Amino acid sequence: GYRFGQANRYRTNSAALFGQVDHTLTDQWMLITGLRVQADRYRFKDIQLQSPQQSGTDRAIDYRLGLQWLHSDALVSWAAISTAHTPGGINTIPATGSGGYSGGYSSYDAERMRSIEWGLKGEGAAWRYGLTLYHSVLNNQQSYNVLSSQFVNVGNTRHQGAELEGSMRFARHWRIDGAVGLD
Repeated sequence: GYRFGQANRYRTNSAALFGQVDHTLTDQWMLITGLRVQADRYRFKDIQLQSPQQSGTDRAIDYRLGLQWLHSDALVSWAAISTAHTPGGINTIPATGSGGYSGGYSSYDAERMRSIEWGLKGEGAAWRYGLTLYHSVLNNQQSYNVLSSQFVNVGNTRHQGAELEGSMRFARHWRIDGAVGLD
């Protein structure tokens, strides 16, 4: 039968390529583009139970497209849309039912996020600040279920909020930094 701490082999491989190109349109406007290509693979085998190997692959192309406006030397704003990806995998503890070990290892799917954001950053002689507003939709969200010790997909979630950061230098060698976020 199954016992905790059994010998198993779980291997993952990931490869990604990322690039960003910033293109100055005018003295005040800049176009920001980014692209990430990622490939992931996992392989799992329970050595003790001699189960067949389970494996999976996942590929994703994510992007960022933004526009930045330089209002002055001390003030800039931007807007951007982007996507993100977290690969799926397999739970390394077998699924359990009311009678204990039920055999088999469950897998979970990749999650994808789409975001839109707007931001503003400014600075003075002794201070700086930043404000970001965002709205994100996370499809096929991954979550860890503590009761079953399993990762599961829990559906779609939306996040929107604001982040405010600031910094003030009040002496030559002293600075106070702070940030607050609301989601």
